[in-house]
Amino acid sequence: MKLPRGDHLQGLIWFDRVNTDIPGWGVLDVAYLRNNHTDYMFQSGLTTGRNNFYGFRGKLNTSQDITEEFHEFTVEWTKWNVSWAIDGNVYHFETLQRYFGHKDNKTYDRIGKPFDRSFFLKFENFFDIRGYSDNQIDYKTWVQPALYVDYFKSYKWVNATDSQEFQMKGN
Repeated sequence: MKLPRGDHLQGLIWFDRVNTDIPGWGVLDVAYLRNNHTDYMFQSGLTTGRNNFYGFRGKLNTSQDITEEFHEFTVEWTKWNVSWAIDGNVYHFETLQRYFGHKDNKTYDRIGKPFDRSFFLKFENFFDIRGYSDNQIDYKTWVQPALYVDYFKSYKWVNATDSQEFQMKGN
């Protein structure tokens, strides 16, 4: 995939809950790049409320700009943990063996909830003018205005044993 780059542009690849009738948040960001700041405005992680983010925000240590070349973004999501990688290099890991409940959301009443539910994958490329006082758009900054997805793969663990899960935690 290639993420967009330019003022007011945002590219987002994420998992959202299938059942939104259950109160509260619960999303998993695969890759989120905001505006024209490829050097530090990258995010991936778990969000369970307006201010409850568990994940990575910052500068990626990649050899190339993630908007100039195609890269492989990977998420391995098991019952016990989630890991994120770019081009095969794991850069972040989160355990799901904790409570994600908080003062604004009491519905997450057991370990791992809401990340033990069904989710669906979204690819979004959008234009954001919130937070800009002048709302002047310089389209000349749009050096890479599109989100390109060259392929997508999905795998499901079948009969994963505890030892397999333990080995993955060590990575």
